[in-house]
This record gives sequence, structure tokens and C-alpha cells, in this order.
Amino acid sequence: MTVSQEPREFLSGKLAQVDVGRIEKELRALWQQAKNREEGIAGDIVRAASFTLVLFSTDEGSEDKLAVTLDELMAVHPCRAILTFFRQDKPHALDAWVTARCHLMGGKKHVCSEQITIYADGALPGELASVVSPLVLSDLPVVLWWRSRNLDHPVMQALTRCTRKIIFDSSYEPFSLTVLTQAADRVIQEADCIWLADLNWRRLDGWRRSLAEAFDGFPMDTGYLTRIRGVKVMVAAGADSTAMSTQGLLLTGWMASRLEWHHERDKTKRDAIGFRSGKTSFEVEYLADVASPASSGTVESVEIMFDDGRELKVVLERHGESFLITAHEANTESKESTRVDQHFSESILVGQELELMSRDRIFEQSLLVAGEFTRLVK
Repeated sequence: MTVSQEPREFLSGKLAQVDVGRIEKELRALWQQAKNREEGIAGDIVRAASFTLVLFSTDEGSEDKLAVTLDELMAVHPCRAILTFFRQDKPHALDAWVTARCHLMGGKKHVCSEQITIYADGALPGELASVVSPLVLSDLPVVLWWRSRNLDHPVMQALTRCTRKIIFDSSYEPFSLTVLTQAADRVIQEADCIWLADLNWRRLDGWRRSLAEAFDGFPMDTGYLTRIRGVKVMVAAGADSTAMSTQGLLLTGWMASRLEWHHERDKTKRDAIGFRSGKTSFEVEYLADVASPASSGTVESVEIMFDDGRELKVVLERHGESFLITAHEANTESKESTRVDQHFSESILVGQELELMSRDRIFEQSLLVAGEFTRLVK
């Protein structure tokens, strides 16, 4: 089948169906038509791509939402986006569509990116990879946005052969901790060639900043970092959920890796993890806030107890549309506040990761520690 589409339609983001085996040829033909057009969008057109973004999804009915998200991303990060939908329980079908997404970049210049959409229902993992691999732009980085709950999916291995970075989100199932184990295993196995990034880690930026700043002399001195004798982490949770969430474990992994806490394996259980600092043993305990309006699994507060009886409370506070993380010593009025954005959209979080085309070693270290916890939770 040869695509039939007016240049204006192609440049406006309207999808055109093409033969799977002719995707590249059809794209070249559409760009040539757009270049030679007499009518279309006004102004100069610049075809641009700084990397290939492969978006993998198994979710039903997410096409429209992901198309909007990609459009927002491409406005800042021009790329070739390959949007793949894989539903293994459906009848076998391989279909493809192409379009351009153009954004005005000052004056009359339009910077245009390409979107290729592939449906691989009922397909074998290698079958999907054989379609995607030839579409990857040579000599440019490849980012795999894994929008699925299972990092051990058989398609993952097939798609990562040419990938530099994998972006995933451990909050899809906030109390299913398997994803942290899977991600930690991948860091161990592929540390030399593939970088991992978790959107849930991005959501913890404000918490990590607030906790670090709480020990800069106010309200606590740096010396108190070695005097911790207990920690309580409160997370938003449903009545039937456990209190140990992926976000809470990532935050604990960060604290443990930065402060060189040693994990006491025999003291790890369903709602607490045992640690040793120096010669002192203590627990990080997890509590569920069933009344919280926050998304399930979100960290609500962190309470830290010290050897002299003092306590530090770090709490997420809501003031209308504004969100603050406040740190204060218990039974005192003075507070230190860190403004945070709790309304990060997927496009913003992914965009932040696309700006960091390098390894995040602190995240990897925190993930490895968190992954160790998940293997031992009873």
C-alpha cells in the first residue's frame, strides 16, 4: 500500500497508515512531498532529531494520551519517536502509521519530528524487534521508554540491543515490589552498557533535597547523621495495602547508601527493615496513611529519632495548590521549608530524564540497596 496524504495533513500530526515493510520509504516520500508543497503550514520546515525514542506500552486505550504526551516532549526534544503497542492476548496483527509533529520555534520556523506508531498484537518479541530495529536512527542515542509494569517482559531483551537508556516508572503498582528487584538485576547485569532511570525517583527530588538540608545546621547539625536510632516512613495507602511502597523503599535505599547503613537481613520483615550504623542497630518502619488524598504509595512524612531523644519530622504539607516539604524538630515551632511540585506530568518527568543522557550513579546505588530489601521482605 502506498500512503496517500496531503502535506498539510502529514505536517499537522494526522496519522497515515503504511505498510510495515515500507515505513522508511513512505516517510521519505512524505517529507519530499512536504518539501515540494505549494500549500501546507506557513514558514520554513526543519526536520530534526537528536535521538530515537522507543515507547513500549501494553496498556489498552492509552493511544490518545500518549500521542499528547509525545507532542509535548517533541516540542522540547526533537526526535524520531517509535510508539509501539504490544497486546499478546489479541489476534495477530502488525500495523503501522506515520506522521510529523511540528512546533513553531521563533519567527516562522517549524521544527518537525517524526512519529511512527506500530501495533504488534499477538506478535512474537523478535517479530516486533525486527520491525523497530531498522527504524532506529544510526549514530544517535536510543532511549527506551518502558511504559509497562514488567521489566522482565520477553520484548525487553529484544528491544534493548541498541538502547542506551531505559526509562520506567516503579509507581505503576506502588506496592508490588518486584519491579525494584527486576530493575536492580538489570543494573547488575548491564551496568556497562545500559543506563536505567525511574520516574518514581524523580518524584523524590524534593524529599531528598529536604532531608539533606535538614542536617545543614538547622534544624539538625550534621553530626546527628550518625546518631540516628530509628526512622518512620508514612506513605499514602488504601485500607487493604501494605505500608511498604516502591517510593518509600527508594527513599530508604537513598538514605542507607548515602549514610553507609548496613542492612541486617535477619531483621527485615513486612513493615520494617533492620539496619546497623556503627555498633548500633535500628529499624526503618513503614506506616500506612489510609486517609491521605495523595496517590497511593506516595511518601507523606519521615520521622527520624536520635540517641538523645530528639526527633526530626519532615512532612509533606498542602496549602491550596502549593506543596511544601517542611522539616522541624518535634515540639518546636521553627520550620525549614522546601517547595515541591507534586503535579509533575509524565511528559515533564520523561523530559527531565531526556536532558540527563548520562548515568545517575546515586540512583543506581539507591536502587541496588532497595532491590536487596525486596528479596527479603517477609
